[in-house]
Amino acid sequence: MSRGYGAIPATTPVATALYVVTGLIVLAYSIGIAVVGPSMYADQGTGFLVLEAMKRGGPFNTVPIPDPADISRDLNFFVAWWSPGQYLVPGFFLALGFDLGQAITLTVTLCSVAGLVGLHLLYRSWGFPPLSIALTLLVLAGSRLFSHQFAYYGGGEIILFALTPWFLLLLFRMREFTPGQALCVFAAIAVLTVAKLSGLVLAVASIAALQIVDLRSGRPGKMRRLVTAGVMLAVFGIAFKILWLSRGETPTSHSLAVFSPERLLTHAIPSFIAGFTSILSIGDFMTAALMHPKYGVGFIETRASFYLLLAIPVGFLAFFVGRQISRSHPAYFQFAAALTVIFALIMTAVFIRGGEVSLEDRHYRQIGLVLAIGVVHAVLDWRPAFKLAIGGLALILLAYSATTFAAKLQRHIASAKSSQGFRHMVLSPQAMDFIRKNLTTPPKGTSLLVVPSAEIGLEFPGRRIVEIPANFRTHDDLRTRYSYRGRVDRLGVLVQTEDVENGKAALVLAAFKDYPLNGWTVTPLGNTTYYSQGQ
Repeated sequence: MSRGYGAIPATTPVATALYVVTGLIVLAYSIGIAVVGPSMYADQGTGFLVLEAMKRGGPFNTVPIPDPADISRDLNFFVAWWSPGQYLVPGFFLALGFDLGQAITLTVTLCSVAGLVGLHLLYRSWGFPPLSIALTLLVLAGSRLFSHQFAYYGGGEIILFALTPWFLLLLFRMREFTPGQALCVFAAIAVLTVAKLSGLVLAVASIAALQIVDLRSGRPGKMRRLVTAGVMLAVFGIAFKILWLSRGETPTSHSLAVFSPERLLTHAIPSFIAGFTSILSIGDFMTAALMHPKYGVGFIETRASFYLLLAIPVGFLAFFVGRQISRSHPAYFQFAAALTVIFALIMTAVFIRGGEVSLEDRHYRQIGLVLAIGVVHAVLDWRPAFKLAIGGLALILLAYSATTFAAKLQRHIASAKSSQGFRHMVLSPQAMDFIRKNLTTPPKGTSLLVVPSAEIGLEFPGRRIVEIPANFRTHDDLRTRYSYRGRVDRLGVLVQTEDVENGKAALVLAAFKDYPLNGWTVTPLGNTTYYSQGQ
């Protein structure tokens, strides 16, 4: 990809200084979260519950859940919604003797470093100069998407960040698509998919973009390479359907299967815009500023709205950057443009079919990693006034990232810390103290504990657990989605106290049809309330 650019110049003192600053950012984030302890979302909590079940001899990627027809019995549930990479990578460090908090910290730190090193090599392969590369890496390391992963473990997202540049480097090396190379790329696609299911989308879009660029070239054997790539993707798609999609629900399982003009209008343009906004996490910043119930002004109700507001400025940015980069780095421009268009089209297709995938910067981060170097390199050649404006915006967003990271650490310090080394998002120290004194010993028989967020279940190894995330469900969802029959030796229900006040807790209790509503023993625990029936 870098042929025709001549020798890449040696690094400059300014570039070296930028590399040092980037390394210090990673070091500061790593030390901060190592001292305080990382947190996680319920999605990742589910993954670690799967890992615990597998350690006890359960089937691969399967977690036991109570049978809704009789809660005294368990069913094995295959967790197809999320990829196993989110727990397999930290699981490696757990096997080495680290606790879960340390395993998450090591995973995030090493994946961040691996991703930045891979991006450095990828950008060099495209012939970009050291200053452009160093500044791009600093911008990416200073973004909110980067700092957030140190505070809240995002599972497959950080692992995919680490793998993306290395996959692209491999793809360019294997671009002849001989049978042996096709097998290597096939294995790499499998690794991406295990890391995060959307890694498959990145792989398909990257291979398609490479083939489009190849068809425009004068290289012989174009049809052979195209057919080989097509057959490889078809075989992988069939295997993925049989081995994964057919075994459980995924974010695309509930697609409407009909064309939705409304979702096409609201999501097609944002799908192109988000690749650019993900570079500086502009979409995340606007979500906090315009939509957050506590901090935002609240006059925009959907993410699609502000992506549409950004369509014109981002369109101008893409036009001027593209015109400039197409002349200085034509091979990079062709691949990046094709990749952006194809990825956006795939995501648009998911949206208009009703797939349960949110419109957020994080889902377009891999495209932003490719676009970032072109944008930064182009801006460095702009007039001082334009560079000053773009640089000022970048500094604001980088300051936003660092500030929010510090705020997240403060929230972590005030929250309960698990004996496994991570911080809870839901439990207060008071609730954690009650749990340790009363609920951690696995009871005999069929006793069941309901938790409001899956990661809380990690406090109860060996206990039967079911998650009902009332805080993230509407009242109608709680009425229609959850219904359980049968009785157990003891039924305990943990809910957030705010859900007691808004009526959602009553709907959680009512989901257990064979338990009288007036038979619950109530134990207030600050921000959490515990209900129980039975011995």
